[in-house]
Amino acid sequence: MLKWSKRDAVESLLSFYQTVEPTADENEMKEKKWRGVYIDGRMVYAFYGEKELTRAVAIFMANNSVADRYKSNAVESRIADCLIEHKIKNSGDPNGAIDGLMAAIVETEPEELSVYMPVYGVDVPSGGLYPVGDFLFVPHDGYDALNFKTIIVTDIKNRMWEDLPHVAVTVWANDPNKAREKALREFQWLENAARLFIDSDFYDFGITSYNFSRVENAFVATKDGLVRGASSQLKGAPHPLRFDRIFDQQKILYKVVSVIGKRPENLTTYQSQIRHAIYLGGLSVHETSLPISYFLGVSALEALFQPDADKYVSPSIAQQIVEAFCYLVVDEKQRRQTFEEMRSFYKRRSAVAHGGVTDLSRKDVLLVRTYLRAAVSKLLFDPVLSQIRTPQDLAEHIKNVKFGKRMNDNA
Repeated sequence: MLKWSKRDAVESLLSFYQTVEPTADENEMKEKKWRGVYIDGRMVYAFYGEKELTRAVAIFMANNSVADRYKSNAVESRIADCLIEHKIKNSGDPNGAIDGLMAAIVETEPEELSVYMPVYGVDVPSGGLYPVGDFLFVPHDGYDALNFKTIIVTDIKNRMWEDLPHVAVTVWANDPNKAREKALREFQWLENAARLFIDSDFYDFGITSYNFSRVENAFVATKDGLVRGASSQLKGAPHPLRFDRIFDQQKILYKVVSVIGKRPENLTTYQSQIRHAIYLGGLSVHETSLPISYFLGVSALEALFQPDADKYVSPSIAQQIVEAFCYLVVDEKQRRQTFEEMRSFYKRRSAVAHGGVTDLSRKDVLLVRTYLRAAVSKLLFDPVLSQIRTPQDLAEHIKNVKFGKRMNDNA
């Protein structure tokens, strides 16, 4: 596996540059790798060494900063276009062009890019733009309010906006495709956060993965083609929810997204762990298989209370997770009853993982989600628990609650 090295990067660019030659023969174009580059307003073609270009791109992508800001195809285009243009113009020594290219790729600061995608299952009211956390909701007729400045603005509005409500998130990148990749992760988290706190068979909320089917038809027939039965079942979200039903400022979902619906660098380590648990919880809601839904829900609870994410969840660790939940989330009067209800969680989760659970009910799955929502709410908004910054801080707090503070601790 290649590692980032400025010296290796420069050498790889020079090696690629030396393979570039202008096209002269149509027959050769059938046998060699070639690409076109716009130079001074016209398309010019050149042959190039594919292996050398691939190596150069790989070295740049081994630089974490570059990989965080660009997709590999964008780096490839920057390298190829710059050095092919320089070679075709016969501009002499390539070192100056290579130095400029290095700086352009490695040293250029990322820019703030907003990514918009259609959002389904929610009726965003006209007449405004609605921020929630780092997300911005735009009504179906809100395109003009965004004041896009582009020569293809009419084309975007007529062919791409599709008269649908949209949601946007801001990311940092130097490449539109990389920005879209980063935004997809944020949108996937948002849709799963909404699913976890809506948790309804009748409504769905989706951006990157939405169930467009309104009716699921099923036919049962014999091998000879005799239809033995037919049925139709309503599926997905037949009607969008009102925006204020989902993101009312007094509701838990709005508060959750406002606190941790932000870029990772703006979150504490433990808030990032909570954010991941919410994501798993939303997947649990969207999953139609009860055992898998149950597995995801219990895994989300584990993500909240397991200090060391790399450890195997043994029965003893599972016991600690249940105890942590009971001590931190449940009132003392309800603690024993909750403990008894949760004792089976790990056993069933383990059985699901090994294909042994067949008796799970929807009530079991809903109970796990109920506990998950209660835990997220308490961890984010309790005056004491909301100050926890790392999983290790949480583990120490649990010890203090269970056994009291150490003698040498202040206060």
